[in-house]
Amino acid sequence: MEKSDDKISELPEAVLHHILSLMPMKSATRTSILSRRWRDHWKYFSSYTKTLDFGEEFASVQTDEEFTTTVDLYIQQHKGNKMETFRLFFEPGNRYRSDTEKWIEFATMSGVTELDLNFRHYNEYYIGFPEASVPCKPFNLPHCLFNCDSLIHLNLALCDFNCPLNFNGLQALKTLHLRRVHLTSEMLESVVSNCLLLEELNLRECFSLDYIKVSGPNLRLKILIVVARGSPKIEISAPNLQSFHYCGALFYGHSFANFSQLVDVILYSRGYQHKKPEHDYIQILKELAHVKVLTVCNEPLKQIAISAKEKYHTWEELPITFDNLQELQLLLTSTSDKSLSDLYTFFANCFFPSLEKLFIQVPASESLFDFRLRNIAVEEPSNCIFHNLKSIKITGFKGNKNEMKLVKFLLKKAIVLEALILVVQKDSVVQWEFTQIPPLMFVHDQLLLLPKTSSDARILLCKQSDDDNNLWPTHTKCYFWLTRNF
Repeated sequence: MEKSDDKISELPEAVLHHILSLMPMKSATRTSILSRRWRDHWKYFSSYTKTLDFGEEFASVQTDEEFTTTVDLYIQQHKGNKMETFRLFFEPGNRYRSDTEKWIEFATMSGVTELDLNFRHYNEYYIGFPEASVPCKPFNLPHCLFNCDSLIHLNLALCDFNCPLNFNGLQALKTLHLRRVHLTSEMLESVVSNCLLLEELNLRECFSLDYIKVSGPNLRLKILIVVARGSPKIEISAPNLQSFHYCGALFYGHSFANFSQLVDVILYSRGYQHKKPEHDYIQILKELAHVKVLTVCNEPLKQIAISAKEKYHTWEELPITFDNLQELQLLLTSTSDKSLSDLYTFFANCFFPSLEKLFIQVPASESLFDFRLRNIAVEEPSNCIFHNLKSIKITGFKGNKNEMKLVKFLLKKAIVLEALILVVQKDSVVQWEFTQIPPLMFVHDQLLLLPKTSSDARILLCKQSDDDNNLWPTHTKCYFWLTRNF
């Protein structure tokens, strides 16, 4: 570009500095190579910026030594007295611990409001992953962090949450995310009881937690997310809780009766098998029957089917009526005869008078074992009618025999249905003889022939890449975040 056409460089320095302040840190630094005039403008950015983002992208192109030198340079240049966001993605090891403590102290002394610290993979050894080659102690958070009253959002990953004995809480803290962080049950209880403004608590794979207690009459907590690979004892009494997302084992004795303000719930326990039928899911679902949005895996369906068949329940336990439920998402692992039978039993014993949206996720491919579970009696529930169901979306659709049965059933029972969307995932339709998966063109023709109780119902068959429909479940992002690498 000729100099006469470079209108941006001709702007006053104050304007250029303002433009740089609105750019990501990495992009602002790169402007130094544009021309001689731009060479030192980034230093102004680093001097007065309120955001220092040494995140994963920033760290990916540098060695540890280069990273520490760059971070030190930015901190030395910084002259502002207020820091809003400080993000760090770094593996201190044993060599750079003092540097890392110094950076955190700088952030806390600058009145940081959002602190995001991810100490990367070296702690995998510490939390039980033997593939880490060099044993290393987890990074202990400096005590200055626990005295930072400006903190509103705190996100920690792969470190040791060693709060001091005289910890009085983070007075401004509203959100706390802990991923693979070592903390004891006593530490968690201290955080919950002392951080009086806490509204969101996210505990993901904190293996040392064998007892999760979140209770107190003055709790402001609105969102609670727990991902647990073990089976911790759980005690929750949060009168203001609105969202509860749980991924892990649920056993008899887990009570959620004190959730009067609860609006949306995820219960995901795939991979946890009970040796004998438990009544926990029936009791839990009864306690959660007032929610408006619910996502469950197939475990509750299985247990309700077993209880209904073997009559483990009393007349007071089933059926369950979800009076307020407007959206239901079912995460199925199979469409075998057994799975379809469990689903029908679930619909026979759970009523949804206000349900408007139904999302069903079926596996993109079926195992040979699933298709051997055939010749099991599958009887449609005669007492099931969806009076207000307007939208249905099935993802992972392949068009096999049982999926077509399910579609036919839903078209019959949803009397005011407006749209049925069937999404075929990329490369999901494989022509294996034992799967009985027909070609998509044949499936499309068969769908057009299915009877519909609602004359207004439209059926749309599309690939995942072509799914631009605005119908998405509330828990789409939450579900994938919960189950990622799980």
